[in-house]
Amino acid sequence: MERFRMRFTFWLDLNKEDEYEIAEEIELLKRKRTFSQTIRDGIRLICDLRAGRTDVLRELFPWVLEPAAHEGGGVQQQLKRLEVLLLEQGNVPIDRPAALKNAGEVALEVKSAKRDEDVNSGFNFMISSAALQGDFSSLAPEIIEYGMKRGSIKPDAVPGAGPKKMDVPTMSAPTFDDLDSLSIS
Repeated sequence: MERFRMRFTFWLDLNKEDEYEIAEEIELLKRKRTFSQTIRDGIRLICDLRAGRTDVLRELFPWVLEPAAHEGGGVQQQLKRLEVLLLEQGNVPIDRPAALKNAGEVALEVKSAKRDEDVNSGFNFMISSAALQGDFSSLAPEIIEYGMKRGSIKPDAVPGAGPKKMDVPTMSAPTFDDLDSLSIS
């Protein structure tokens, strides 16, 4: 059987901060020899989610769709743990409506985003998933930066995150002595 291979090329504008960060991430993926597979998985995931399916999500990230999370076990346990930690720190509990006290379920308010809001549902989803796991270190740098800008990731939650430092060599100014002076004849 004859095999065909195709190559696709795309451009990144390195003057744009988000595209520059994508280029940096691509370099890391190439060093780990996972770039091509990441591109294939990413396209499969986006196409599957846009079609309203979660098969690829389940394949790549099975913990996101674990039955315990749907039955209230996983998410509910995490919320209970957070509530206990907050109370131990001296926070005052918030009165919940009676319907929620007895339901034992998480209430979610769904609102449509305004056009002028900075909304990135994919990044927000990955940040929320990482928050449930308590580990942001596996997120791509641009997602971590987005989360820190939005306030959903605290800088101290990710080792090595925060402002980047640049090493700039120090150079002393040139000095001249009497031997270096020029004479005009």
